[in-house]
Amino acid sequence: MSQFFKIKENRIEWIDVSRGIGIIFVILGHLRFPYLTTWIYTFHMPLFFFLSGCVYKRRSFKEFILKNIKSCFIPYWTLGVVIWGFYVIVNLFVGEKGLYGSNLEMLWNLVKQQGYWTIWFLACLFISQILFFVIDRLSNDKDYLGLLLSSVVCIAGFVYYRFGGHVLPWNIDIACIAQFFMRLGYLFMNCKKCKEFMLECSNVKCLIISATCLLINVATGFLCIRLSGHSLDMSIGMYGNEMLTVISAISGLLFVISVANRFHWSPLVYLGQNTLIIFAWHSRIIIVLMNYSYKALGLFQNDDLISQIVQCSISFVIILIVLIPITELIKKSKLHKWFGV
Repeated sequence: MSQFFKIKENRIEWIDVSRGIGIIFVILGHLRFPYLTTWIYTFHMPLFFFLSGCVYKRRSFKEFILKNIKSCFIPYWTLGVVIWGFYVIVNLFVGEKGLYGSNLEMLWNLVKQQGYWTIWFLACLFISQILFFVIDRLSNDKDYLGLLLSSVVCIAGFVYYRFGGHVLPWNIDIACIAQFFMRLGYLFMNCKKCKEFMLECSNVKCLIISATCLLINVATGFLCIRLSGHSLDMSIGMYGNEMLTVISAISGLLFVISVANRFHWSPLVYLGQNTLIIFAWHSRIIIVLMNYSYKALGLFQNDDLISQIVQCSISFVIILIVLIPITELIKKSKLHKWFGV
């Protein structure tokens, strides 16, 4: 890493590496990388909520509210307004009824937030952390009771989905499921035996754990699709077979964690420490611009496998080349806190 791309010290490396792997999977999923996308969707968003739970700290009400506003609420609006502004410009060229509706329709969708754009995650995380905090207070910080209440809330979210419920404003229904993965992450970090089993094992045992988790993830994910017709997509509140979805998601995220704990590579650490802007803007800005550019230049217009793989690979590199310097510039600006970096 050059001096320009600094890595923060005094952090838990396997968490940063896991986030780094996670953001790579998010990008590849949105690029619709052949054969990988369906598998990626079985666990990639639960992974981020799980890792958020891993770093969750119990605080006073005032401290919690301030931190949640600074880390989620304010960046949601800042990052979202930039996306909205981008499509206001796009609409000048494609017409007022553009890719996502009129300018006012897009602004209203940004306000009510129902799985809208990639920043749905920030809104969902904001609500998930509130649910997490409330459950902690109701359980009087007793972990077993917290897990029970968290499970009840998660089941309520699944029941809402099962009866055909649509995504609620600010993804409240999705947050009911997301907070459960947060709870698992929090319990994992506070369970010495769990961490020893997953993170302090021999290379051979780690390989066995990783392979087992991957096998369970793929098998249950495939079975979920066969039985329900679709897989997990948290952004639109779609869960397939709920039990298989949870098993597939947990085993998939554990696979990533077990690999991340053994795979120490500074670029992944860097990506894991700087996911927010890449997460927010890669899909709804950079990929859109690239698709228009490819079409104008007559590139990658074939649907054959090789063309798709080459396009996804080139697009992936372009996304990082564009958004990493932008991230660094924003980090060095006076407005960096507004963007959550």
